Amino acid sequence: MAGIPADVWEQMPDSQKLLIQVHDLIRSQGWRIGNLDTVIVAERPKIKPHIAAMRARLAESLQIAADQIGIKRHDE
Repeated sequence: MAGIPADVWEQMPDSQKLLIQVHDLIRSQGWRIGNLDTVIVAERPKIKPHIAAMRARLAESLQIAADQIGIKRHDE
């Protein structure tokens, strides 16, 4: 992204690993995910062709069914 130094991006955690760690924390407290509704704020690219793959990857990481995950796009 423009204006953000490359070394900042290198220091950011892998989002999938972070998601799994947060999910493990939630489960350790006795909670579980029933459904997940997400909104992606973006002007581009088109995400529709990628939604099934994104849902599958999230479902695998969260150990839930892909039909429990909703992904929507919001244009700014």
